[in-house]
Amino acid sequence: HLERTKVLVHVIDVSAFSGRDPVQDFEVIRNELAQFKGADDEVLSTKPQIAAANKIDALDDPARLEALRKHLKN
Repeated sequence: HLERTKVLVHVIDVSAFSGRDPVQDFEVIRNELAQFKGADDEVLSTKPQIAAANKIDALDDPARLEALRKHLKN
């Protein structure tokens, strides 16, 4: 299904409940997309992408969201 999409939306958990780093989670997926080639040899990481911060209502450390925001700007 990824091959047929026009835009990829990353929904990233920014809460600390999972114990994971949102920036690292984003980069893991980006690296996997860079390695995957579709049927027409299109690398999925070249598709337009949007990042959406999820569980922001449970955000206990605003630095987590700010770190993700800063990383995405780069």
